[in-house]
Amino acid sequence: MQNSQYYSRPRLPEDIAEQQRLFEEAQITGEWKQARGFLEVLRMTWYYTDFGAFVPKEYVTPERLTARYGEVLSAKQVRAAATAERVKSKTEGHVGQTSVLGTIEKAKTAPKPPRKAEALDKCKSNGDTEL
Repeated sequence: MQNSQYYSRPRLPEDIAEQQRLFEEAQITGEWKQARGFLEVLRMTWYYTDFGAFVPKEYVTPERLTARYGEVLSAKQVRAAATAERVKSKTEGHVGQTSVLGTIEKAKTAPKPPRKAEALDKCKSNGDTEL
């Protein structure tokens, strides 16, 4: 046998980029599923404790992982949009009601009542003897 059979071909930049992309997709997909309590059997990744990273399972193809990654991203976008809508509705308030932030802003801009000493001086200048 020749020694050349034991050496693998050099890695191409496309292979490295593809491997990095799959690694990132596995991280996001694995963390998302773990946070939601998916059963280990239903997950497409497993947690490699030696490296502290998620790794695609052996039977998962790159196409399936990419498809699941797209689903995870769309779910995150839907959740972010719903959160933004909820925050927006809280700040705007409902019809006929004032929002909490609106009430705070009104309280900041409302004129402050006069202090007692100022009220006494004003009464004395007007000629009133009692407050």
